[in-house]
Amino acid sequence: ALYKAIEEMGYSVVMIMPPIPKDGEVSVTFATTFCQKYHEVTERVNFDDLKQFNDIADTFVLGSDQIWNHTLFKGKRESFYLDFVDDKKKKIAYAASFGFSVPTIFPKHVDRYPRIYKLMKRLDHIGVREDDAVTVCKDYYDIGAKHVLDPVFLTDKENYLELAANAPRKPEGAYMCVYCITPKESANKAFQFVSKELNLPRVNMGTGNARKYEMRKVNFDMEYMENVILEEWLYNIINSDFIVTDSYHCLCFS
Repeated sequence: ALYKAIEEMGYSVVMIMPPIPKDGEVSVTFATTFCQKYHEVTERVNFDDLKQFNDIADTFVLGSDQIWNHTLFKGKRESFYLDFVDDKKKKIAYAASFGFSVPTIFPKHVDRYPRIYKLMKRLDHIGVREDDAVTVCKDYYDIGAKHVLDPVFLTDKENYLELAANAPRKPEGAYMCVYCITPKESANKAFQFVSKELNLPRVNMGTGNARKYEMRKVNFDMEYMENVILEEWLYNIINSDFIVTDSYHCLCFS
C-alpha cells in the first residue's frame, strides 16, 4: 500500500528486499513472493552491501508497522534506522511503530541505544502509527514525530479488489471469516458461539507463518485454510459476511 501510494504521487519506486542473514539462509515468505510479483524489487544483498542503493535512490522511506520493536526484528541490525543511507539523502519513516508505549530496546538492548539515538536524529521526517509513538520519539529520542494514517488507508479500495480477484481459492456461499494471530481455547469458543448465532460456516485463515500451524491448530475445532497467500487473505475478508479477528490489519481491511 505504501509502495502504491508513493508511486501514485509520481515517483519511481523500488523496494529493498531484506538483507541476507549472517547464516546465509534466505527464507521465502508469502510477503516476499507478493512483492516480487507486483513490485520492482532489488536483489538480495548482504548487510554491508546495502550502501550500494545510495547510487540509485534520492529518498529512502522506512515502511510501516512495528519496525522499531526489537523483540520482532533482532537480526536486522540498524537497517530499520537507515544506517546504510548517506547523510545527504532524504530519509523518511512512515507509520512506524515501536509496538509498545516504551521502546523495547530497554533493558536487553540498551547498549545499542546511543547508536540508534543518533540514527533517529538523522531522519528528516518521522510519521508514526500511534499517539504513544509520538511521545516515545519526544521522550527517548528528543525528536518530533507526526501521528499518521496506516498506509493501507492511503491507496484506493479498487487496488485491493483487483488483487483479491487473483485469489486462486475462493470460498463459496455465505461465511464468517476468522483470522486469529494468537489463538486460545477461549477464542475458539467465541468463534463457535458467533458461528452458531449467525448460522454461518467458518473460513479459518491460518497466519503466514507455516512453522506455527501445528501449534496453533491445537486450540481449534476446525480445519485451517493453510498457506493463504495475500490475494486469498484479501478475498476472504472482502467477501465474508462477518469477521472475527485479533489482528490490527485485518481490522483495518474489514
